[in-house]
Amino acid sequence: MYGHMVCFAGLRKEDGALLIVMSNQNVTAKAILDTYKNRWSIEELFRKLKSSGFNWEGTHMKHDKRLVTLLIILGMATLGAYLSGLGTTIP
Repeated sequence: MYGHMVCFAGLRKEDGALLIVMSNQNVTAKAILDTYKNRWSIEELFRKLKSSGFNWEGTHMKHDKRLVTLLIILGMATLGAYLSGLGTTIP
């Protein structure tokens, strides 16, 4: 694109939808999709921390030290929730 290489990767999801991901890195389609999967997991984590679940945005905190402390607490709570879910069987 305008003198730059762009690589595409795609797959069909379980619901039949087509997922197409683009990268400016010259890597395999699998590497592009793996990177996307990791980034999407991080996006989902922050969505849950900020607006749903832990509602970080609802605190309206402005001080850096307090925000860092809150983020550490939320990180530990997220880890605890994840670890407790490992032993749970979903019916």
